[in-house]
Formats: sequence, C-alpha cells, structure tokens
Amino acid sequence: MTRRTDLLEAPVITIDEGAEAGRVTGLIIDAISARIVALAVSTEEPFEAPKAVPFPLVQGFGEDAVMIENRSAITEFSSLPELIAIGKTDSDLCGLRVIARTGKAIGYVEDFAVEDDTGRIISFLVRLAEQSLTVDIDIEKVITIGSSALVVTADTLCLVDS
Repeated sequence: MTRRTDLLEAPVITIDEGAEAGRVTGLIIDAISARIVALAVSTEEPFEAPKAVPFPLVQGFGEDAVMIENRSAITEFSSLPELIAIGKTDSDLCGLRVIARTGKAIGYVEDFAVEDDTGRIISFLVRLAEQSLTVDIDIEKVITIGSSALVVTADTLCLVDS
C-alpha cells in the first residue's frame, strides 16, 4: 500500500538504464473503478508538453520510486485523450467533501492509499469536519466518487461518531 502523498515527486526510474526519467507530479484516477489510470510526469525538458505514464506501463512503484521499462513509457497527454475523458486528477479528489448517504457531512478527503500492484484505491484519509482528527474510510464504504462529493454508506457515520 502506498499513499498518494508518497508518490508525488517520486522519481520515475527506467529499468533499462537505471536513470531518472522524470518525477511524478500527479495521478489520473478512473472514478468508476477507483484505479490509477496514469501518472502525470514532469521531465527536465524546458517548455515540455504535459506527459503521462499509462498505469499498465508502470513496472512497479512504492514510496521511493516509480519504475518503468524505458523512456518510451512516457507519453504526451495529447496522444492519450481518453485519459482526460475518463479521469479525475488526484488534486480533484483531495479536498472533495465526504458526505454520508443520509446527507450528513463527514469531512474532506485529505489523502488516499492505493494497492501497489494494481493501482486500486483501497482507502481515503478523511479530515473530519471542523476537527483536527482524521479517519481512514475503506473503499468498500464508498458509493460514489463524484465531482462535488465522495458519497459513503450510512454506516460510515459509526467510524466518525466513535
């Protein structure tokens, strides 16, 4: 399991050369499947077009580095228009309101954790409304990852009230 915050700014290392090809600047998430579909990557090239690594081309990742086979895994966003249509950015998710199915506000998404081998979101770290406390909400409690709110099951309130 790796947290989003651990992936941001992680070096992208090529397996064939053992060289740093860039740094992770963001994640593109499929809100329906709750999976990473691509990593936004910044390279050292001046005036570069935005680039990404489609998740299937990621050979491995963890809190220290993201591994790709070679530099050809890094592609310009313009050649991957499906990513824009399918995905939300990690910054769209962080700060998203969390509301129970009953209509009660719980708090805001602060971070999330993903499975290292699949890129699937497994939990959301939620800052409770008007409190300094955070709770982890398992993906199984999430009904919808929407544009205005993360909607969770009513029994999620038990985590907050206890």
